[in-house]
Amino acid sequence: MANGSNLVATLRKDVESWIAQNHQLLTNERDLQVKLAKWLEDSRDYDNVFTEYGVPFAVLLARKPKIIGCPLFPWNNDISVDIVVEKDGLFAALELKYTTRAIEDPEGTIFGEKVGSEAIKLLKNQAATNIRMYDFWKDVRRIEMLRETFGNVVGGLAM
Repeated sequence: MANGSNLVATLRKDVESWIAQNHQLLTNERDLQVKLAKWLEDSRDYDNVFTEYGVPFAVLLARKPKIIGCPLFPWNNDISVDIVVEKDGLFAALELKYTTRAIEDPEGTIFGEKVGSEAIKLLKNQAATNIRMYDFWKDVRRIEMLRETFGNVVGGLAM
């Protein structure tokens, strides 16, 4: 992998491949994040795979002069990137959004055992689509800002 565009393209290919192959019920965004990160690590396409990669806001403020032509990250808080991959000293960020629709287990099973006739709610219905879309665009801005601030961050994906 010679350059950053290859790293982001490989990450995209790997994520799309994992999505196409995964048929497990994922109960929340963290479930998605952990299983995808493990799959990315097992792919051996990367030197490192990190989850919840932390960037303190103080570091972003200290590097403000490197950001040209756009405002600093406007939310004034520390950043925690869902997944970061590293290859040959270059980094790409992956931000995930996973909203759910209500689903029930009509058998009422917990740990593989039937626990009663009442259906167990496995997932909630996450409404407020406009808020989730705003969260997505915050993720996009977060990735842009990281790329503009750190020379080894070549970009990323928001999905």
